[in-house]
Amino acid sequence: MKKNIFPFFVLFSLFLFVSCNDYESAAIGYDDVEEDSVVYIEEPVLDASWQLAPIMNIGQNNDKIFLYRDELYNALFSRTLGWNGGDVVASASLSGGRLLWLVRDSYFGVVDATQRARLSANTVRNGFLLQTSEHGTVSHPAAEDIKELNALVQTNDPAAEGYYEGQNIVEAAATRNYLVPAVAAEINGEVQVLFGNYRSSNSRRESTYLANYTVTPEGKLVEESFVPDFISNMIGYDDCVWRDEDGHNYVYCTFLLSGVSGVLVGRTATHDFGSDWEYCVLNTDGELVWTSTAPTVSSGITADDVAMRSNMLSNNGACQHPQVLKKGSYYYLLGQSYQNGQDVLIWRSKTPFGPFSEMKTLCVIPSRLEKIGPQTYNSLTRVTLHNALSREGELVLSTTQTAPATADNFTYPGSADYVRPYFYRIYNWESLWD
Repeated sequence: MKKNIFPFFVLFSLFLFVSCNDYESAAIGYDDVEEDSVVYIEEPVLDASWQLAPIMNIGQNNDKIFLYRDELYNALFSRTLGWNGGDVVASASLSGGRLLWLVRDSYFGVVDATQRARLSANTVRNGFLLQTSEHGTVSHPAAEDIKELNALVQTNDPAAEGYYEGQNIVEAAATRNYLVPAVAAEINGEVQVLFGNYRSSNSRRESTYLANYTVTPEGKLVEESFVPDFISNMIGYDDCVWRDEDGHNYVYCTFLLSGVSGVLVGRTATHDFGSDWEYCVLNTDGELVWTSTAPTVSSGITADDVAMRSNMLSNNGACQHPQVLKKGSYYYLLGQSYQNGQDVLIWRSKTPFGPFSEMKTLCVIPSRLEKIGPQTYNSLTRVTLHNALSREGELVLSTTQTAPATADNFTYPGSADYVRPYFYRIYNWESLWD
């Protein structure tokens, strides 16, 4: 009996030995393949003087990107006298290393520096801030280098009415309307600004104004020309401007009625906003054409048809406040998700007029603010791209968040840190398409 068991045991052991060898060889091969497929993403090397604070990614953002709060620029816009809050809609590079900031619905007055509370304030519809390079640079700004260009009521008597309160840069031709700044660009030593003209009773857009200014070396704003109703169209092509190397200004906007938020694009014949305008539309045959007639709702089609037919986002995509930049051979369009969403979306195209496709979620704006007092907010009303602020090709965004209630904008600790810009920088964003 024992003699019969022994050969069987030897054969069984040999079988196990061979099987184990086969299994180990397969495992080694599998490990090799897995190791070769690993992609390592290195965190960007940052200068400590930039004061960038990392935002923890707990599943909101793509693992390939790095999102930071820009504490340097946040501090720059934490102001205590004069302009102290508003909805920043654009920044434009000027000669001499300067920047012009366009702001709508701004607060002017006095802020308690310790408690960050608005003690007194008035609001203006259109505001300009000038950032110079006398004490700092765009990369390393100094608080002394930024000031409002709006006229102030009075700055002498803190106890008197109107102390550091502001006035509008411009007024609408009709007293029943108001103007808000939209985009700006410098050409031939002058700054051109497009303003949206709105009816006060219903906040409905009626036309676009064009103004030309000179900003003197001393930082004074001089109006050179002012053209009311430069474009008589309810569609405001002025969410952002991209000055392309092909000689055109491309101007983008959203047109929103009945829940449709398509992106439309127009362009100027030259880099001068005063040159002839034309508009990119898809005709009834599905062809992309440029026409001197802007899409309107009076041409026998509905407002939704206008937005859907001429939408430059593929698959009838939607966003708010489209912003454009170019890097390499691609044009990128980013926008805030509809409606007032925290997701920032991004598309790309080979041309500045689209169609923009391959949508990705760029990042998610945090739901809390780093501020004194309550840190929650009511609504994220604006996400704006600032190409001139980029140091190393990263994207620079500013956001505006409203207070939970209107009364929370005043008196309370931290009230001055609602309705003001907060800045973020996004590194390695191009890897979204890798």
